[in-house]
Amino acid sequence: MTERTGPRRTWIKLYCYQRLHGSMAYDLEEAEQSVWDKLLCMAGLCAFEGAICNNDGKPFPHSFIAHELHTSEELLETTLSKCKEEGRITEDETGIHITNWTAYQSEYARQKPYRKKKKAEPEPEPIKDPSLKDDIVDAKLAKKVSYFESNIGMLSPSLFERLKDIADTYPEGWFEKAVDEAAAYGKRNLKYIEAILERWQAEGISTTKPETPPAEEGTVEEMKVEE
Repeated sequence: MTERTGPRRTWIKLYCYQRLHGSMAYDLEEAEQSVWDKLLCMAGLCAFEGAICNNDGKPFPHSFIAHELHTSEELLETTLSKCKEEGRITEDETGIHITNWTAYQSEYARQKPYRKKKKAEPEPEPIKDPSLKDDIVDAKLAKKVSYFESNIGMLSPSLFERLKDIADTYPEGWFEKAVDEAAAYGKRNLKYIEAILERWQAEGISTTKPETPPAEEGTVEEMKVEE
């Protein structure tokens, strides 16, 4: 079960470019996209990070969720079904869980102590935030996640952890070039992208297509983790 956070959020982060141009635009119908946005908001209001459930960590009936979202149960079910298939959510005996919620919403939790301090001390002396570097790292990682999902497909939690390792291993800009090459060959999985990066690291980066593409070791569907 995810960690209980107590107070409800008053806002959530939404990545504008991916929301308008990512896989969401063609995976879901317009009405289903609206339900997805409302599901994110409901997850923000619940007491557990990224989970839609009651205060005891038990799932809400779908009929109750549909009522809270002001939508029909039929539309809710089609949205949930597609989101499960694409890896955007999982559902178990503790509720509906938004995939990668912590990665996308981590800034809110990180800033919470600073907001509380600012409220308690309305006019603090300005100081340099020693964690500013973390914001830069998070922004770069978020950019890579958005680029992958816009060109390849949704990231499962395990694939997200591997992408973080990739971001730390290879020079800036390599990942995006490797994604472009993989997409050009129609090889839409992270292992293929890793093979490209490993080849570049061993032989030197190249922006031209190789005569023989790296051997494919799996597909996105094969690497999805059942949760």
